[in-house]
Amino acid sequence: MIGKTIFVSTLFSLSLLAQTLSLSESIDKTLAHHPDIKSFALKISQSQEAYKTSRADYLPQVVLNAEYDPIHTYVFPANGVFNTKDDDGWSAGGIVKQKIWDFSKTTSKMKVSEMDEKIAQLSLEDAKALMVYKVKSLYALLAVQREAVSVREKDMELKKELYNQSEALLSQGMRTKSDSSRFLSAYYAAKDALGIAQANFDKARITLSLYMGEPIDEDVILESTIPRDDLTPPDLTQLNEAMLGNNPEVKLYTKNIQKNARLYDAAFSAHFGSIDAYAAYTHFDTLNSYDAKTVGLTLTVPLYSGGRTSATAQQAKIGEQIAQEQFNAKVLAFQE
Repeated sequence: MIGKTIFVSTLFSLSLLAQTLSLSESIDKTLAHHPDIKSFALKISQSQEAYKTSRADYLPQVVLNAEYDPIHTYVFPANGVFNTKDDDGWSAGGIVKQKIWDFSKTTSKMKVSEMDEKIAQLSLEDAKALMVYKVKSLYALLAVQREAVSVREKDMELKKELYNQSEALLSQGMRTKSDSSRFLSAYYAAKDALGIAQANFDKARITLSLYMGEPIDEDVILESTIPRDDLTPPDLTQLNEAMLGNNPEVKLYTKNIQKNARLYDAAFSAHFGSIDAYAAYTHFDTLNSYDAKTVGLTLTVPLYSGGRTSATAQQAKIGEQIAQEQFNAKVLAFQE
C-alpha cells in the first residue's frame, strides 16, 4: 500500500514538472520573439525619427563658426597703391537661420513621414495577424499529430499482438505461413505510420519552438481543445465591405497612395524655392578688430538644375500611379 502511494505521488510530481503550453502563451511569446515583428516595430521608430528630421527644417538652425589663420595676406590701398601685409588673424561668430516659407515643400515632407509611420504600423498589424494565424495552425497541427502518434502507437501494438497470435497458431498448425506474413506486413505498415506521425509531430513542435524562441518538450501538455475557426461562409457583400474597410493590407496600400501624392507635392514645390530669414554676428581680429552684424531675408529660386527637379516631380507622380494600380490589383485579388 505504501509503495503504491509513493508511485502515485511520483507520477503526480512528474505531471507537475511537465511543460504546459497554451495557445495564448504560444502567440504571446512568438509576437515578442519573432524577428519579423521586431523589424516592423523598429520601422515605426525609424519613421518617427524621420518625421523629426523633416520637421527640423521649420525650426531655427543655429551654426557657430570660427577660423584662425597663422598667415594671411591682407591687401589695402594707400595713396593709390595697393599694399600687402602678411599677418595672422582669427574670427568667430554665429548664424541663425529660420525658414519662413517654401511653398509647402517641408510640410509635404512631414506628411510623408507621418504616412510612413502609419504604413509601418499597418505593416506591423498585418504581420502580427499573419503570425497569429501561423501559430494557431502550428498549435492545431501539434495537437492533431499528438493524437495521431497516440492512435498509431495503439494500432502498432494491436498489429504486433495479432502477429504474435498468428505465430503461436502457426506453431500449432492452425495457421499458414502466409497468414503470419500478412500480419507481419500489417505490423510493419503500422510501425511506419507511427514513424511518420512522430516525425510530423516533431516537425510541428520544432517549428513552433523556433517561432517562440524557446524549446518545447516532447511530452508537452497542450490545451484539451484544438482551436477551430468558424468556417461558416459570410455574406459576400459584408465580406467585401469588411475586407475594404478593415484589412490592414488594403489600408496600407491606401496610405501608400497618399504618401506618393505628398511626395509629388514636395517635389513640385521645389520649383519655387524658399524664403528664409537669417541673422549673423562675427567678430574679426585681423589687422584691425571689429564686429560684423547681418540681419535680412533671402529668396532662393532654382532656375536650372539640369532637369533634376522636374524629373523628381515626374518620378513621384509615376510612383503615385503605380501605388494606385497596386491597390487596384490587391483589391481584385481579395475579391477573387
